[in-house]
Amino acid sequence: DEYRAALETAAARRDRTVVTSAMSDAGLRPLLDAIEDALSAGLRQERFDIPLAEGRKRAWLYEQGVVDEEVQTEAGWRVAVTWSEAQAVRYSRL
Repeated sequence: DEYRAALETAAARRDRTVVTSAMSDAGLRPLLDAIEDALSAGLRQERFDIPLAEGRKRAWLYEQGVVDEEVQTEAGWRVAVTWSEAQAVRYSRL
Protein backbone atom coordinates (compact mmCIF):
# COMPACT_ATOMS: atom_id res chain seq x y z
CA ASP A 1 0.00 0.00 0.00
CA GLU A 2 2.83 2.39 0.86
CA TYR A 3 4.64 1.71 -2.44
CA ARG A 4 1.41 2.11 -4.40
CA ALA A 5 0.69 5.43 -2.69
CA ALA A 6 4.17 6.68 -3.60
CA LEU A 7 3.66 5.67 -7.23
CA GLU A 8 0.26 7.38 -7.37
CA THR A 9 1.74 10.57 -5.91
CA ALA A 10 4.55 10.55 -8.47
CA ALA A 11 2.11 9.81 -11.32
CA ALA A 12 -0.15 12.69 -10.28
CA ARG A 13 2.77 15.07 -10.94
CA ARG A 14 3.34 13.82 -14.49
CA ASP A 15 1.14 14.24 -17.51
CA ARG A 16 -0.02 11.12 -19.30
CA THR A 17 1.04 8.81 -16.49
CA VAL A 18 -1.27 6.14 -15.09
CA VAL A 19 -0.58 3.67 -12.30
CA THR A 20 -1.89 0.15 -12.94
CA SER A 21 -1.64 -3.24 -11.32
CA ALA A 22 -1.28 -6.47 -13.23
CA MET A 23 -2.20 -8.35 -10.07
CA SER A 24 -5.51 -6.65 -9.31
CA ASP A 25 -6.39 -4.89 -12.60
CA ALA A 26 -6.55 -1.62 -10.66
CA GLY A 27 -6.05 1.39 -12.89
CA LEU A 28 -6.97 -0.34 -16.15
CA ARG A 29 -9.98 1.89 -16.86
CA PRO A 30 -7.89 5.11 -16.58
CA LEU A 31 -5.21 3.49 -18.75
CA LEU A 32 -7.71 2.52 -21.45
CA ASP A 33 -9.22 6.02 -21.33
CA ALA A 34 -5.76 7.56 -21.73
CA ILE A 35 -5.02 5.31 -24.71
CA GLU A 36 -8.33 6.21 -26.34
CA ASP A 37 -7.64 9.93 -25.82
CA ALA A 38 -4.17 9.62 -27.33
CA LEU A 39 -5.42 7.73 -30.36
CA SER A 40 -8.24 10.20 -31.03
CA ALA A 41 -6.09 13.31 -30.70
CA GLY A 42 -6.11 15.29 -33.91
CA LEU A 43 -9.24 13.66 -35.30
CA ARG A 44 -12.08 15.75 -36.63
CA GLN A 45 -15.67 15.05 -37.58
CA GLU A 46 -17.18 15.99 -40.93
CA ARG A 47 -20.37 15.40 -42.90
CA PHE A 48 -20.54 15.39 -46.69
CA ASP A 49 -22.28 13.83 -49.68
CA ILE A 50 -20.80 11.23 -52.02
CA PRO A 51 -22.42 10.92 -55.47
CA LEU A 52 -23.44 7.45 -56.68
CA ALA A 53 -20.77 7.60 -59.38
CA GLU A 54 -18.07 7.81 -56.69
CA GLY A 55 -18.66 4.50 -54.95
CA ARG A 56 -14.90 3.93 -54.85
CA LYS A 57 -14.56 6.85 -52.44
CA ARG A 58 -17.28 5.40 -50.23
CA ALA A 59 -15.52 2.02 -50.19
CA TRP A 60 -12.24 3.71 -49.23
CA LEU A 61 -13.91 5.38 -46.24
CA TYR A 62 -15.13 2.00 -45.00
CA GLU A 63 -11.71 0.44 -45.54
CA GLN A 64 -10.25 3.19 -43.36
CA GLY A 65 -12.90 2.57 -40.67
CA VAL A 66 -13.81 6.26 -40.43
CA VAL A 67 -17.56 6.15 -41.19
CA ASP A 68 -19.71 6.98 -38.17
CA GLU A 69 -23.03 7.24 -39.97
CA GLU A 70 -24.39 6.88 -43.47
CA VAL A 71 -27.74 7.68 -45.08
CA GLN A 72 -28.52 6.78 -48.66
CA THR A 73 -30.00 9.62 -50.71
CA GLU A 74 -31.38 9.74 -54.24
CA ALA A 75 -28.05 11.12 -55.46
CA GLY A 76 -25.71 8.90 -53.42
CA TRP A 77 -24.77 8.80 -49.75
CA ARG A 78 -24.58 11.36 -46.96
CA VAL A 79 -21.82 10.30 -44.59
CA ALA A 80 -20.48 11.40 -41.23
CA VAL A 81 -16.83 10.56 -40.64
CA THR A 82 -14.23 10.96 -37.93
CA TRP A 83 -10.80 11.11 -39.49
CA SER A 84 -7.33 12.59 -39.39
CA GLU A 85 -6.03 15.39 -41.58
CA ALA A 86 -3.88 12.86 -43.45
CA GLN A 87 -6.94 10.72 -44.24
CA ALA A 88 -8.86 13.79 -45.43
CA VAL A 89 -6.02 14.66 -47.80
CA ARG A 90 -5.78 11.10 -49.14
CA TYR A 91 -9.55 11.06 -49.68
CA SER A 92 -9.40 14.32 -51.64
CA ARG A 93 -6.85 12.71 -53.98
CA LEU A 94 -8.99 9.68 -54.86
